Amino acid sequence: MTDSGTKSFAVSRKRWLSIALFTIPIAIATAIVYGDALFSSEWIASGDFLPVRGPDYQNQLWASFSGEWRSTVLGEGHWARPFHPLLLADILLPPRISSVVTFACSSIFLYLAAIYLLRGRGFRGASAWLPALWLAFSGYEFTLISAGHQLIFHMMPLAVFMLGCLDRAVRKQSPLHFGLAGLCAAWGMAAQPDIMGLFVLLGAAYGVVLLLEHWPRHDLAPFLRRMLLGGMLAAITIGVLGFPIWRHAQQIILPMRESSMGQTPDEKWIFASNWSMPPEDVVEFVAPNIYGTETSSRTHPYWGRLGQTYGWEETGRGFRNFRQHNVYIGAIPLMLTLYALFQLRRKKRLNDPSSPPPDTASRWTLSFWMAVFVLGLLLSFGRFFPLFRLFHGLPFFSQIRCPIKFMHIVDVAVAVLFAYGLQHFLSPPIEEPTQNAPGARDKIPLATADRSSRCDGRFTLLSASLTLAAFAAYALLPGFKAVLHTYWTRIGMEQQTELLLLNMRHAVAYAGLCFLICTVLFALKRSAPASRRLRRVLIGALLASLLMDVAVVCRPFVKRQNMSLFYSKSSLAQIISEDARRPRLSYRISDLRLGDPLWMNFLTHGVEILEPGPNAIVDKQVRKLFSTLNSQILRLWQLTSTGYIIGPTESLHPLLNSKLFSVSSFVDIDGRGLRQTDRGGSHVLLRYDAALPRAGLYYQWNVVPQERLPEQLADPQWNPDTTVILTEKQAPSTSQLPRDPVSISVYKSNRVEMNVDARAPAILMLNDKFDPDWTATVDGRKHPIIPCNYTMRGLQLAQGQHEVVFSYRPNRGGFSIGSAIAIALLLWAGGRLVATFRSGAIPQP
Repeated sequence: MTDSGTKSFAVSRKRWLSIALFTIPIAIATAIVYGDALFSSEWIASGDFLPVRGPDYQNQLWASFSGEWRSTVLGEGHWARPFHPLLLADILLPPRISSVVTFACSSIFLYLAAIYLLRGRGFRGASAWLPALWLAFSGYEFTLISAGHQLIFHMMPLAVFMLGCLDRAVRKQSPLHFGLAGLCAAWGMAAQPDIMGLFVLLGAAYGVVLLLEHWPRHDLAPFLRRMLLGGMLAAITIGVLGFPIWRHAQQIILPMRESSMGQTPDEKWIFASNWSMPPEDVVEFVAPNIYGTETSSRTHPYWGRLGQTYGWEETGRGFRNFRQHNVYIGAIPLMLTLYALFQLRRKKRLNDPSSPPPDTASRWTLSFWMAVFVLGLLLSFGRFFPLFRLFHGLPFFSQIRCPIKFMHIVDVAVAVLFAYGLQHFLSPPIEEPTQNAPGARDKIPLATADRSSRCDGRFTLLSASLTLAAFAAYALLPGFKAVLHTYWTRIGMEQQTELLLLNMRHAVAYAGLCFLICTVLFALKRSAPASRRLRRVLIGALLASLLMDVAVVCRPFVKRQNMSLFYSKSSLAQIISEDARRPRLSYRISDLRLGDPLWMNFLTHGVEILEPGPNAIVDKQVRKLFSTLNSQILRLWQLTSTGYIIGPTESLHPLLNSKLFSVSSFVDIDGRGLRQTDRGGSHVLLRYDAALPRAGLYYQWNVVPQERLPEQLADPQWNPDTTVILTEKQAPSTSQLPRDPVSISVYKSNRVEMNVDARAPAILMLNDKFDPDWTATVDGRKHPIIPCNYTMRGLQLAQGQHEVVFSYRPNRGGFSIGSAIAIALLLWAGGRLVATFRSGAIPQP
């Protein structure tokens, strides 16, 4: 083989070896936490997130990116849904697989995003991928999977990618990197607007630091022009892509938030400061689950104060606590973060003394991330931090709930500081130049052998002291059993004293083990600081310890659930879906909640439920309809095409003898599901024959002024079966013909088609909520839609046969422009990546 061929082979081999070095760790960690869920018949699910998909979910999701109509209550219009790349998994994959893949891909993308950020700061090899691995599976970031916070998993990679793009945008003076940062910000806000908003503010502060760091001494004008152009591109990208997000926030998030936070300043403060992290929970940074894992856990119940209702200790009302995650960071990341801060104090550069200091040497950025860590930690204390009220009084921040969310920012800061400390820890010391050596005054070494040895010795001693403290706590905790039992009795957990004490001892023992590993690592580093073989041993030991955290701390939070009760079509759903009237269902079973198997089974199989679900926002006009007919429930069911009612047999017993109702099925419902019975079950499904069909041709109508509509709806003299109420000025009806049925040929979320044959001029009423974004065509020509029966939509037809199409068409301009910007930026980024790979550029080890 020629020299050039040998060199090419060596370059190719080194490239693939570098790829393998950062691929294998994330593959192992992903397999540890997601392997069982991926290859089982169960789903990743929790009480806050149940991956329930309707019969046409994939098509509906794809259509939602340009605007969607949801069938909740009487129907609800939404502008274009903010796009997020991981939603493609929901479109392309079967529901069970996508429930796992979206979480797994989020963890992998966060790992890649962290590597991208750290490599932009000059970190290479293990100094980049070890902290990235930690961030992808850090306690707070990952254990939120138990709460089912899928959107936070979607957001975090984009937040970190945004910071990495921003770093390159300023350092390379690249407007397109500014555009990519704006794209990441917009997509992140689509997933989690409030937390991503915090990261955008963090990015703005970080951008100022980067500008100060890279401010040119010469050629200032071109630098400022590029920064201005880049900033404008980022702002345009966020503005265009973020418009649907703003609309979504206006329609859903802000009304929901305002209805929950109360009216008085004290009520708003209590709402915003719920889920403040108690200061004592900081112990869990090194002792995982010392206060338990989750509130609902039987084996590791949480007994801390996170999620405790304001004033619970005085009144006993509300939650004692409510937690579904932990805040574990780990002894090794924290010790190496402290190692980085020690180096900052010593003012040492991080590279060879003969070369200029790289970006990682910047005391600006290191100080910035330390400040982020401290400030984020203090703000996460919320109501336990005296100055949090000042922060809460600022615009935007008053809308943020759960101060513990600031731990997301703390985790990113720890990852960067971890990388700084690891860079120092893995770099060999060098000989200190003599005073007479050329250029000695201009060169500040990383660490001389003597100084490095003293530093490693101090950290060895510190780690050993913390190890002894942890194991001493393990031995001494039983002596405090009486004191702890008194507290546990006060909060109503005295029956679990032995279990809680055992869990505490296990937590401090695990902390002691991790500090012992730190002690050994620092001692080894001190014994042979310049050994390459030792460097490999240290990297392997660090990787093994992080994977141990993944297996011990993270894996138990991955919950799996059998979803057969949700996806196996029940006999009740079968009865309703086969009814040609396309009726709605009134769900009269109390305690309606997310996770109710029967309620979710109905939704999964396309049954529309009249009652609002958990956390639903009901349109003002629909609320007025419900309140007006609150005392006339039969009229409400009639007007809303509610053809079936399900509820406890005892409470619905008065309806069993009515001629308007017939029994469709008796069922017994319990925790194991439902069983159909011949008679006398705990619950009953009733058919209501007087309910209006979903669509009908009406030859009789009354025109009523808008202000008189509510009382007209409740008027017992009005017969909704033959007459429709209009508010538009229409010619009075002269026909006495009864209503004609209408067959719906196509009924989709955004499109309804039907063929009608009107015997005379008529009103076609579709018993779905009126919305100005719906359009209609009659025989291919646009036709105005008019409100009918106060909330429903219809149109006036001439005599004869007609082909009628209703289409939901909200404004799509922002979606089209935003998509074009996103595609252009991604094509540019992809082209750069391919060009870099083909050029043979290799990550430096």
